[in-house]
Amino acid sequence: MKSLDVPLVILSSLQQSWAFFVQTDFGGWPNSQIIHKYVEYADHCFSAFGGRVKKWITFNEPWVFTVFGYSDGSMAPNMKDPGRSEYQAGRNVILAHAKAYRFATLIYCLGQVKVYACA
Repeated sequence: MKSLDVPLVILSSLQQSWAFFVQTDFGGWPNSQIIHKYVEYADHCFSAFGGRVKKWITFNEPWVFTVFGYSDGSMAPNMKDPGRSEYQAGRNVILAHAKAYRFATLIYCLGQVKVYACA
């Protein structure tokens, strides 16, 4: 494998069906119960693909789906709850990333695990 052909996995992106599950079963990222479920999901992915994947992204542009999804409602899940839900969602995303990161590095000894934030 060439150095440019390194597999990279994004665990959570707006285009995934995961986003629908999160919203319908838990009320979205403002609900702190989702942290545990996200870590279970990440654990499963690390277990299944960790031997072949060295670069992981836990969340793709979390600011976009927390602010535009839970504050002004311009993106899925189209909630308009400014000043409250976007902060709760952001907090839970950060905690879910931190816990998934610990799983990846301490239990599976995986390489690079990051949050991708585009300015």
